[in-house]
Amino acid sequence: MAKRYVQVYYDFIHSLTPLSDAERGRLFTAMLEYAGQGTEPDLRGNERFVWPQLKSQIDRDNEKYEELSKVRSEAGQQGGLAKASNRKQTVANVASAGKPRQMRQDKEEDDNNDEDEDESKKKTHYNSAWRTSARARSAVAQNLIDGWETVTDDATGLAGIDANRVLCEFMEAGLSPGQIARVLENCTCPVYLENHLFTEAVHLGVVGEDSYLRPAMYDT
Repeated sequence: MAKRYVQVYYDFIHSLTPLSDAERGRLFTAMLEYAGQGTEPDLRGNERFVWPQLKSQIDRDNEKYEELSKVRSEAGQQGGLAKASNRKQTVANVASAGKPRQMRQDKEEDDNNDEDEDESKKKTHYNSAWRTSARARSAVAQNLIDGWETVTDDATGLAGIDANRVLCEFMEAGLSPGQIARVLENCTCPVYLENHLFTEAVHLGVVGEDSYLRPAMYDT
């Protein structure tokens, strides 16, 4: 872009001191016309003696401006190329990184689907087979016992309680594995297991107060 100004240095005042206001005005106009259009002035007053000094300074300033503009232009072109290259590389990196991420997401979804299917099968087993099969009830009961933190491997006979038999009896009466699991979560002492199960069964209307499942120590 062409230079649109002329630099006036403070030390010019020393050259202007002997000139009249009119001579200074003509000199300043000459500076503007020469710097902007390259027009050589026709000066006839005392300002003509100062003009060569100002003209040389204007030429030097213009040369410096052109050199600076050229350097900035070249730097801008190189910077633009570098930015374009970086953008292309960034797009490539994102695309490349997106593939493994998508593969991982697809695998996680497949794994989740498999887990859901397994859980669904487990729930289906609990919600059907245990109602009609004594073997299924025993297997479900053992799974519940294994997950019960307060019951050890020798739960059978613990405190006189056969935990597997007790759970099977309540399941046969209609208390679901899920309902039993909630009772186990709140039962911290195996001695009161039957009491907790009976209370839950009565509360849910699975059995009556006079059911044969009523523990002997229920009222004590």
